[in-house]
Amino acid sequence: MGCFGSRFDKRKGTCTDLNTVGIQYVGGEGSNNDFCPQDAVSLFYGDSKEVDEWFKVGPLTMESEEEGKKIALEAWSALVQQGNFLKDNFGNSDKTVYVSGKYQDKDAIAQIEAVKAFLKEKNPDIEFPEEAKPEAEAMEGEMMEGEMMAEEMMEGGEDGAMEKPDLYAGDSAAYEGFANLPALLLKCCTAQPYFGDLVKSALIHYEFNFKGKSLADVPMPKLSLADLSRNPLNAKETTPGQWAGVAALVAAALDKAEATAADVWFSGYLGAQDVEALKAMAEGDNILFPGWMAGWKSEDEAKTHLTNLGEFNGDDSCDKVIITTNTKCASAVVCHLFSQRFNGKLKSFVQDEESKIWTLTVEDDSWEYSTLADWKTWVEEEAKKKAEAAAAAAMEGAAAEGEMAAAEGEMMAEEMAAE
Repeated sequence: MGCFGSRFDKRKGTCTDLNTVGIQYVGGEGSNNDFCPQDAVSLFYGDSKEVDEWFKVGPLTMESEEEGKKIALEAWSALVQQGNFLKDNFGNSDKTVYVSGKYQDKDAIAQIEAVKAFLKEKNPDIEFPEEAKPEAEAMEGEMMEGEMMAEEMMEGGEDGAMEKPDLYAGDSAAYEGFANLPALLLKCCTAQPYFGDLVKSALIHYEFNFKGKSLADVPMPKLSLADLSRNPLNAKETTPGQWAGVAALVAAALDKAEATAADVWFSGYLGAQDVEALKAMAEGDNILFPGWMAGWKSEDEAKTHLTNLGEFNGDDSCDKVIITTNTKCASAVVCHLFSQRFNGKLKSFVQDEESKIWTLTVEDDSWEYSTLADWKTWVEEEAKKKAEAAAAAAMEGAAAEGEMAAAEGEMMAEEMAAE
């Protein structure tokens, strides 16, 4: 097994792989779940305050126009920067090149353009800055083509990224204006999965790297550009902090939207170290899924999603995994059930010999508290219980030692009397 935390340390090295962030978890050897009700990225973005102190959110809605415009502009800036990075370094040849070992380069570029177009279209009251021209002038044609495709892609049509099935046709949900910004961003994260994986990777990055025993009281440092990935071109990419507002807003609004418990199936890839950690866990062990997961209403739909992922192109070994549970969900983006910061207990983890798909069955183990104040009270109560249990165990041990000493004394006395 190695030294304590070695498995988790290895998992931290690949936790932001875009192939695995969709269903990434905290659990197993060396990991630390302090059962905090907020994601680490939310604590980072909100300076460890209660969500209601800095976000006024409802079920996939928000009330603060100022906060909405701020996050929309942050998202726009990050999208432009990431888009220019892609245009400067990818999509310039006839060969298929994969971005982050998952997305064809031209698809990644088109998805970023689609999110920008949708964000701008649905928020006409926000004055988005003009974009600087990318370094690669040869990409101008690609930019125009991407903008023309943007609206069709948001609807999931035939011209969408990777020509996936039209899952979102007829979506009549409200996405206009700052009030519906959480719903819009969730739609973009789902319909344009490259964007969604970027946002989720930021969330997972903070969860794995800054989770501590007193997380709510510890400010989380911003990272330097060089810390973010193994990509040598990384200095031109966005940082996790640039996506933090999007991640925090989606998480907070989804948390408010969770309502009815339902059977739900989540599916995607997990890395080799993630799988090994699950195999080593025992029934009843805690497992936490930070942020949101987009689930399906049947196992068949979850399997279809795995099929639609297509050929795996990542550098690190991964396995297909289906997670099945019953928990409170939010129904959104036409066909999905979303779960936010799902906490549970592992029941089983088995692999089908024919399909090689792993099935992880998890029992819901939600906490009763929802605020940081209530969580801190719970932490104090748990610490008190542990201290009392330790004291009781010590007293029992001392009493047992006393009884043993007394018994030994009686035996010695009997032996002496017999002599």
